[in-house]
Amino acid sequence: MLDGSPNNSDIRLIVFDLGGVMIRICDDWRHALACAGIDPLPDAQTFNEDTVPHDVYLRFEMGKISEGEFAAQVAAHTALTAADTLAVVDAWLIEPNPGFHELLDRLEGVPVQTACLSNTNRRHWQTMTTPGPRQLPLDRLHHRFGSPFIGQRKPDPAVYEHVQQQVGVAGSAILFFDDHGANLAAAAQQGWHTHRVDPNANPAGQVTRHLTALGIICDR
Repeated sequence: MLDGSPNNSDIRLIVFDLGGVMIRICDDWRHALACAGIDPLPDAQTFNEDTVPHDVYLRFEMGKISEGEFAAQVAAHTALTAADTLAVVDAWLIEPNPGFHELLDRLEGVPVQTACLSNTNRRHWQTMTTPGPRQLPLDRLHHRFGSPFIGQRKPDPAVYEHVQQQVGVAGSAILFFDDHGANLAAAAQQGWHTHRVDPNANPAGQVTRHLTALGIICDR
């Protein structure tokens, strides 16, 4: 990875992942079940997300099946009902991580563009863009990229190529913040500069410190 290598004048686009970076999310299905208030299932019907074909998750995130179709597929392979499945999907987004409004304030005077790039689904996207306790300041970004609208998901190289083509910026001029190593490695293969974020340790603070270290924003 090209972590920390660019000069501040090299960067023309800063890209943020959403889940684990801009918004806190559940660790896994068990965590989401608890957040949804769904009682533990009987031992004979223990929920196991691995019994759902992996393609179902991928197709949902790429916008190739609706939320109703996704819920029905999960229900068909687990002890959950379709309604429970959608409740879990809704519970997956916990709350925005603090500090990003302030960070975007500081970036307003910097000659760079900003974007998000997320593996998500249309239901989550609606939640994150609708006024409410889990809304993110995505309207303040210059560009917004989500897997259900691209039709591909990270770490497919086509996702990163799509961003470059849409923004008109070379990979060497992009700085990407994500919490998954595979996504960062794939971005680095396209020439992007990358920085891994620990979702459990003040993500906005980590991003701010990295941008400050690179000289993109000034220290306070």
